[in-house]
Amino acid sequence: MRKGIVVVAAAGNDGAVGTGFGTVTSPGNSPDAVTVGAMDDRNTVPLADDVLAGYSSKGPSLIDFVVKPDLVAPGTWIVSARAVSSWLDTQHHELTLQIGDYKNDPAHATQDGAYYSLSGTSMAAPMVAGAAALMIQKDPTLNPATIKARLMKSAVKDTRLVFETGAGTLDAYAAVNATGYAQNAKSPLAMAAGDGFVYIQDTAILWGSTWTQGAIWGGGKGSAAGVSLTPVPQSITYGSGAIWGGTGGAKSTLDNPAVAGSGAIWGGGRSSLDSTSGTVTDDGAIWGGDPDNRK
Repeated sequence: MRKGIVVVAAAGNDGAVGTGFGTVTSPGNSPDAVTVGAMDDRNTVPLADDVLAGYSSKGPSLIDFVVKPDLVAPGTWIVSARAVSSWLDTQHHELTLQIGDYKNDPAHATQDGAYYSLSGTSMAAPMVAGAAALMIQKDPTLNPATIKARLMKSAVKDTRLVFETGAGTLDAYAAVNATGYAQNAKSPLAMAAGDGFVYIQDTAILWGSTWTQGAIWGGGKGSAAGVSLTPVPQSITYGSGAIWGGTGGAKSTLDNPAVAGSGAIWGGGRSSLDSTSGTVTDDGAIWGGDPDNRK
């Protein structure tokens, strides 16, 4: 990434492990990477019936609490070229398409075809990588941070938690035609505070004023889980606004018992906050003045 390469990573396929939260691991936990979760489009064109694939790993990333995935893309029953006699082809031959599945050829309809069908976040990640390639083709001067920020801002917004679908579903056309520049687009950190709320770092502070949390996540983020965006208390932003500004609070976009109450995610004394009149700290993950040197 420091060499100007856009790194797109799959979020992982552990969404069915426990609650699924906190199952994004390396390399998807990199704050710089574009981490992609998977949607199930149910083989229809409209987005209205799309659902988060049950296998798609959910954030935050384990140990370092990075808000992931960054966005989602179709990843269920994706058809691509078949690698004849490969391990998958031989061990799971039932996923090989027959010629009749995609071609009007009665004489050979039941014979093995040239295509194979798979599901996983590794099927969704190439969708985003392809969109990034189109963006670079249109403007070769774009840096990785700008590409990531535009991909997220232009995504189709939804009402799921950011730990589930990130900034929303990939919109390749909107991404290619998006505007705005960023020198840094590290995925923000999250913390479960001692008051029971969950806070996230402000993208407008981390990335620049044009990349507000509302623009990145969407105003209705979290409403499907019965939560909504509310301001972080002034007592917190006053002392730590450069890091913890933006939105959060009692009905934070990230406030979900399965997330905030999970010791497997938030254990280890990595966050502390006595009340909303206190100061937000995260002695395991604050970036401080230099986001490349997290404590």
